[in-house]
Amino acid sequence: MQARLTLRPRSTSATVPVRRLGRAGAPLVVGGALALFLSILLIFQLIPLVWSAYLSLHSWAGVGTPRWIGISNYARVLSDPTIRIAFLNTGLFILLIVPLLTALSLLLALLLNQVLLPLRGALRVLVFLPYITPAVVAAIIFTIVFNERFGQINALLQLVGLPAVNWLKSATGARLVVTFVAIWQVLGYTTLITLGGLQTLPTELYEAAMLDGASAFQRFWTITVPLMSGTLAVVSIVSLLFVLNLFSPYFLFPATNGYGPERSAVTVSVVQYVYAFTNRRYGDAAAVGTLVGILGFLIALIQLRLWRTSRGWS
Repeated sequence: MQARLTLRPRSTSATVPVRRLGRAGAPLVVGGALALFLSILLIFQLIPLVWSAYLSLHSWAGVGTPRWIGISNYARVLSDPTIRIAFLNTGLFILLIVPLLTALSLLLALLLNQVLLPLRGALRVLVFLPYITPAVVAAIIFTIVFNERFGQINALLQLVGLPAVNWLKSATGARLVVTFVAIWQVLGYTTLITLGGLQTLPTELYEAAMLDGASAFQRFWTITVPLMSGTLAVVSIVSLLFVLNLFSPYFLFPATNGYGPERSAVTVSVVQYVYAFTNRRYGDAAAVGTLVGILGFLIALIQLRLWRTSRGWS
């Protein structure tokens, strides 16, 4: 019996050209993604920024051609007592919210990073939910929670023998409510940023510290805090930008256009909104936005400079 040798024709579909095509097309994919990113940045960031700076030097009521008036908008805005109070309130909220938010983000991230924590994934989702809750809905919820007569906060105070507090109609109470709501709104977002930083820390350092007999607090203070300083700097800048754009008082105190009792809760974002959409003073609103942008940029630079100095960088 003779063995037959059957020769099959070689397949004409080569894979090498496909790989070459993929490598050749990679720059096109990267270039397309970069072009898309730059287009979004141009449309939603740079163009509004340039338009706001242009409008801050002009008088415009929403129709017609803007009329050049130089720095008159800035002079009028800075002479307005309300905007000065708004800047003071915003500065106070920065001092209250940014440190608290940074510390709470770290503590909550440490909790969510525990491997043995039950329902860890569900808890992360719950922590992030307030960040995507509409501001109007949050304002309705906390107006009820802090109500003087039937609010849950006063019910808890009376349960432990303390008197009820008129949270929404006193200057101090209004500031505390705004601070609480602001932290509640953005804590989930800053916690996720902090959690991402925690998960990049090398576990070998903690294992070595445990072998040396370091306590949990010593590991936290000598390993976690120094290694997380960069992430915490980012969190503090994110918190700062959030406070500079704080708009929740407008929904918490609608009867006073967001100013609150004795103008105690008014922020620069609220005044900017009132200038533009209540008084139709678009040039003044643009001037406020430009001032806030410059202020935020300078504070962020100072924060980064302090962080670099603490790390021993020039």
